[in-house]
Amino acid sequence: MENGKEFLHNYIKKHGLKKSAQRDKILDIFLSVGGHLSVDNLTEIVKEKHPEIGYSTIYRSLYLMQKAGIAERVELGDGITRYENMLGNKRHYHFVCQQCGKLIEFYDPLIESKIKISAAEADFSIERYRLDAFGVCSECRKKNNHSPKTKNSEG
Repeated sequence: MENGKEFLHNYIKKHGLKKSAQRDKILDIFLSVGGHLSVDNLTEIVKEKHPEIGYSTIYRSLYLMQKAGIAERVELGDGITRYENMLGNKRHYHFVCQQCGKLIEFYDPLIESKIKISAAEADFSIERYRLDAFGVCSECRKKNNHSPKTKNSEG
């Protein structure tokens, strides 16, 4: 697979956009940090090394990385939009603790298979999808002396 810069540069060229040294710096930092970063998180990190790069440039660069398929937007129910690196990462899902914010990533080939089968049965072409489950992690349940809920009717 191409490295991040090649991937982004190919996308930029294909869509008639201009290359930018600032965007390349932002991309390098985004790819090296990993995790689930908000624009504010990434801005803090970028400004440590490149104080001349502004918030709006970082915001627009993340948006472009998302459009190119390098970054994926992640909403965890707390009103903060985060982005995660998708280059070289296999699809995964999230369990999100609504008490402490802990994020547990998981992968299940049966979920992948069911989504593809269901889409084919519906004659539906999937462009992208996400699966995030919200609840309470084991540590928070222990602290609050709660047992896990097993209702599957909650959305």
